[in-house]
Amino acid sequence: MLDEQKKQQILSTLQTKGALTPCRRCENNEYSVEGYFHQHIQEDVKNTVLGQEMKLVPTVGLVCTNCGQIDMIAVGAVLPAGSI
Repeated sequence: MLDEQKKQQILSTLQTKGALTPCRRCENNEYSVEGYFHQHIQEDVKNTVLGQEMKLVPTVGLVCTNCGQIDMIAVGAVLPAGSI
């Protein structure tokens, strides 16, 4: 579960890495983290794989608090291993 502590950890880590740049749509500098999403990895653009064999990239939605622009961040690249 993505609790407030993990949300703050993600935002802090992104800030430390210089990845919290102004929103590309409205130039706002404030974001919220709104939960986990899964991006499906497909081997072929024409053949969709559904079910348990599906490959996923766990992501979090980084949401601009002004305009609502959502950027997806690969959470495994942000949080330490084992804390996702």
